[in-house]
Order: sequence, then structure tokens, then C-alpha cells
Amino acid sequence: MKKPLVFLCTCNGKIPINIKSVYEHLKKRGAETVYHTRSICGGDYSDDIADKLRASSIVGACGKKTVFETIVQKSFLYVDLLVLCSWVHNDEKKITEKSGRMLAAEVASRIGTNIIRNYDDLETIHSYIVPGENNRYLAADLKNCPSRSKWSCTVCKDACPVNAISGVGVTVTNRCDVCGICESSCPIGLINKVPFDNTDFKIEELLLESKKTPFNDALGKKIIAFMCEDAIDTMKRIGLYNLEYPPEILPLEIDNIGNIGINHLLKVFDRGGEGIIIGGCEECDDKSIDFLKKNINKFTKAFKDTAIENRIDLIKVGDDDEEKLHNKFIDFSDRIFEEEPLNIGRAVLNNEEDENRREKDKLGYENKRLEMLRMLKNISSSLDIDEEQILDQFDTFRNIELDTEACDGCQECVEKCNLNVLNLNNDIFMKKDWMCIGCGRCKNVCPVDAIDLVKPDKLPEIEKSYDVID
Repeated sequence: MKKPLVFLCTCNGKIPINIKSVYEHLKKRGAETVYHTRSICGGDYSDDIADKLRASSIVGACGKKTVFETIVQKSFLYVDLLVLCSWVHNDEKKITEKSGRMLAAEVASRIGTNIIRNYDDLETIHSYIVPGENNRYLAADLKNCPSRSKWSCTVCKDACPVNAISGVGVTVTNRCDVCGICESSCPIGLINKVPFDNTDFKIEELLLESKKTPFNDALGKKIIAFMCEDAIDTMKRIGLYNLEYPPEILPLEIDNIGNIGINHLLKVFDRGGEGIIIGGCEECDDKSIDFLKKNINKFTKAFKDTAIENRIDLIKVGDDDEEKLHNKFIDFSDRIFEEEPLNIGRAVLNNEEDENRREKDKLGYENKRLEMLRMLKNISSSLDIDEEQILDQFDTFRNIELDTEACDGCQECVEKCNLNVLNLNNDIFMKKDWMCIGCGRCKNVCPVDAIDLVKPDKLPEIEKSYDVID
């Protein structure tokens, strides 16, 4: 896999970053190399610099993107370090760390596009084509969908705000505009919006453990700011007006705020984030905002009376709301900084396995499910919370109980479970409770009514192997 090249222009010192530290960080995080020049806007650059710029897929510089587009004449990822860092912060060490983390997030995004999933493993179930816009697709791993041949799990169907999912086998009608809500709602991650947004990888890089960076934790408490495209533009205008706010607020641009799922909220706190600000705009449709509010409400109830109960805030901004967004940044960060650090540890995770997940797992359906369970167990153990309270909101876990005396061993349940929760080995029934989402297919096909699905009172144990059914 080809590693991305990064090009940095520090705008004649207007972007005061430690190039050596940023270079070291980006190389460790997967960049092939990092090119640097002090200026490119005035046309005073060599042919060699121009060639390096054209070879790069990620550019960090000032707000004059059109200058770089004229030279490159191809698509590339652009990070405006001037207005998002230098003009709103005055600490060089913090500007360096924030710039390095933002650029590393784009490196991860570029790498992640190639490895999240193999396109060949997915089946295109809907295309949304608008002249003059980038085409968007829904692709799904239908062979593992519990509703492949008959509706059992209906989570995506119930979440769709325009009732575009119908029929059998997740049929998508032309009402679908590929908003991505079905992707965010699927409890096992079988649906994907193409192009992939790679939000998971970006969160990981923005909140990477300080010991794995050369920055010595200059930022301290970190807040993730999920921002739609227009909200990011508002954020940039804050920089143009030189309105300062804490550099601990790390922006993460998203295509649609409806794409922010429960897993994203969990991941921020699991990876050491101290708070979340979500910025939408007037163009963000009501369906996406309603879905997001439901997710925030579910998260808040799950962690009621804990330290993270009120650490997510939502704001809607318009064209002239720079001051409104700026005030939100100040008020929210002041509140977070007054609180004790969360110190959510990650003892549940196997660090080596987690660090290499991108290369090994490609986020298949089992891995997304496993990741969600790991995060829930990690956060709940760190906060010392009753797991039953969490399960009241995250209601997609079930324990399988089998009446072994009534069972006649026909294996209908094993054959009908697309998620491979059940298995029969040498006449011994085995199960993976952590993979069961309670769709009920096994129970419905059992000819002797020997199966029951029971809501657990604690999160299932993390086991990749099968457990014997007594």
C-alpha cells in the first residue's frame, strides 16, 4: 500500500511549528515523508518544490488553497493550519502538537480508505447520483446480514428517516440520499457509505496517547469538535477574526452530523478525550439532527450520574455565527477544564492488537462489534457504573439459552444465523453471546421451541472463541 506524502508550507513563519517534531510524528504515523517550504504563495519556489507538491496527497498551509490547486491540478487533502491553529492560539508548543495531530488524522484517513474494507467484499445496494456532485453509494456486507432473506433485525429500517429501506434483504429505494444514518445505526457495521469518511481513524490520531508522540502532552485535556463542512468554515472565520480559543479543541470535519454514531461518541472517551462539541449548520437537515439527538440522549442516559454524563454539546451555526461558535468553545472548554480529568484507562484493551488493528482486521462485522463491547466495558469499569444501566440503552446484546433436553439437534438455528453466533461441534452446541444482537432468527426457526433469548444484566465477556452451551 502506497503511503501518503505530506507537504507543509509554514507561510514565512506565520505558522510557528516545530518542523522536526511534526516530521517525526507523521513519519511514525504512516506518512512516506514530509516536504517543507517556507513560502509558495509569492511564486518564489523552485521546480523541485513544485514537483514535491504535485506528488503530495496532503497539504498543510495557509488559507490560500487555490494557489496550491493551480500548481497541483489534482485532488488532495488540505489542512488550513493558519486559521485553525496559528491565528487562534499563541503557544508554539501547543500549535505544533495540534498541527501534528490534525495532519496525522488526514494521514490515517488516506491510509484507512484503502484498508477499512475491500470493495470486493461489499455489494452496492444504492447509488445517489447528482450532476455536478460526487457520487455517493451505499455498500453492504449482505451475506452476514440477519435480514438477508427475511426481516429479523430491523435497526437500519427503523432508523431510516425517509423510509427508504424496505422489502427483504435490505432493499433500498430511490428515496435514499445516502445520508449515512443506516451506517451509523447498524449494530454490527454491515452498511458502509462510499466514499468512506474514516472518522474512526481520525479520532484515534487526534487522541493518540501522548507517550506515542514527540509532543510531551503540551495540549493536556483534549476536546473533539465534530464539525460539518459549513461549521468548519465558521470555525475558520473565527481564525480570520483572530478570536482566541483553547488549542485543546481539535476539529474533525464530517460529511453529515447524522453520521456520528454511538461508537464515535464512545471512542472519544475511550481514547482519552475529555469532551465533545458537535457543530451543525442550517444546511444540516432535521432528520440528521434528530438522529444525532437520539444518540446523545441514549449516551447520556447510559452514563447518567457519571463524570461523562454532560460532556457532549450540540450547536447549530449560520453564516454569521462566528461569535456564537467562539463563545460555545470558550464556555464549554471552561466547564471541562474545571472538572477533574476523566482518566478513563484502557486496561481492557490489548494495546499491541489495538495498535495494529488497521492492518489486521479491516473492521469486519465481528471487529466492529468487538470494539463496541470493549469500549463499553472499558468506560464502565473506569467509571464504576452498573452495567445494567448501560444495557438498558445499548439494547442489542442477548444471551442465548438452550433447552438441551428439548433440542433435537436439527441445526436449523446454526444454519439460519448469519452472524455465526451458534455452532455445533461433535454434537456439542456452542455460542458467542457477545455477537448476538437478539434478532430472533434462531428462536423463530426452532421447530421444538428450545431457544430463548434473554436480556443480560451485565456486558458479555470478551471471547472470540465459542462457549459450550450447558
